[in-house]
Amino acid sequence: MRLNPVNLDSALETLREERPREEAVRKTREFLTAPPRRSVLVPRLTLGALAAIAIVVFYPRATASLAWSQAVKSSSEVYVMHRVEHNRAGVVTFEVWQDGHKKAMVLRDKEGRVACEMRNDEHRLFDYFNFPDGRPKNPNAVSPGILSDVSEAFLNISRSGEDLIGDLLSRKDIVVLSQKEGRDAEGPVTVYQLTTKEPHSETLTVDVQTSTGRIKRVVSRPSGAIATVEYPKSIDPSVFEPRPHAVHGIRIYDLQQEEAQAKQTLSAPLGNSGGVKLRLVLLDSKGTLWALWTGAPPDGRLSKPFRAPGLRLGQPFGPAAFTAGYAKDPYSEECPSIGQRLEGMGREALSKVGDQIDVEVPGPKGAVMFRHVPVIRIRELHDMGRILGLYRAKGIP
Repeated sequence: MRLNPVNLDSALETLREERPREEAVRKTREFLTAPPRRSVLVPRLTLGALAAIAIVVFYPRATASLAWSQAVKSSSEVYVMHRVEHNRAGVVTFEVWQDGHKKAMVLRDKEGRVACEMRNDEHRLFDYFNFPDGRPKNPNAVSPGILSDVSEAFLNISRSGEDLIGDLLSRKDIVVLSQKEGRDAEGPVTVYQLTTKEPHSETLTVDVQTSTGRIKRVVSRPSGAIATVEYPKSIDPSVFEPRPHAVHGIRIYDLQQEEAQAKQTLSAPLGNSGGVKLRLVLLDSKGTLWALWTGAPPDGRLSKPFRAPGLRLGQPFGPAAFTAGYAKDPYSEECPSIGQRLEGMGREALSKVGDQIDVEVPGPKGAVMFRHVPVIRIRELHDMGRILGLYRAKGIP
């Protein structure tokens, strides 16, 4: 399976604006864990989803016993929990902590390498995604760690365990195969065998603590994945600190700092020559170099791209909003900071970009050179879409 980079980028962009973050994790687990057999109980999900099923599982079904329905309810209403998943080889592939609105999560591939990490302390959020997209490695590209403020909408989502399994909550074919009483090291448990009516479905063995009615352990067969669940009274606040804990040596982009730096730079041109005012030069985490200016909008075909002497650059591209054809983009508007439309384009930087570069921009009477221009590093252009005029602050007209 190979992830489509365009789809992945779009999915992650949606997450960062609307915050259903665990949904992106859900959709990538099959790619990361690559089990030898597909689970039909959880379509397109694999080992990484089992603990999520254990916590919320499914809404009470007509086919489920009253006792099982109560176990689901008791587990999903608990807001302090710690879940750990192991694959058949004993590698921890998924771990999540939640204490009220605070949440932390680490997702690993089948070899134990960190693929995703998230830490939310109710105020700020740290995110790290490292999902290969199959493209050649750009010399300027990095797997970014992201810091951002936490919105009230995200807190409301993170408080509910139901967001962990998304579309699985709509399933109506859960079957309780058996229910029996047993004991573990901590006392009496009720053991359930679950499956679905679909052929080749995985079978889940779920242990529910009798005294509390909470799910404690889930074993999936034949995949061999095991999920355990704890319900502590509290969790050490340091677990939720918005910084990298499991992943190391990454570049961190603070989205609020990015916006503040871009606004400050926009307040005064980087250069003014030949009828062109150079406004911003940006390098995103995928290695795209963006040059934005005012005074000479490029045509829609970008037939006269900017140059950066000493750097190898790919073909120009960019949104219509930054060209003479801006009217084709109903989402865009003037850059709020300067009261004008920004103009420009992006080009993949195929050689290493320093902190300052020379930029040659197409002007109304020929190319205009700007020397020793500072380069601002950003996660991606759309993070600051509103301050650049890519998106209307009040929506589509």
